[in-house]
Amino acid sequence: MTYQVVKTIHNAQRNRRVELFQRKDGTFGFQEWTYAADEDAWVPFGRYAIAVIDTLERTEQEARGRIAWLASA
Repeated sequence: MTYQVVKTIHNAQRNRRVELFQRKDGTFGFQEWTYAADEDAWVPFGRYAIAVIDTLERTEQEARGRIAWLASA
């Protein structure tokens, strides 16, 4: 699956992030990532990327509704 990240939101500690992306077909989705310090790498968390959403605004609303820490970011 190919997509372009259009917005990234980090938590205050900068060890979690959410990427909002747009697919080649014009639909949007999002993915939560957590930083694994022991591996020095970002690791996907959850199965949010399978969501297919029609606008960037709705994508951010959906992410904020499903990811608890994002409400305060």
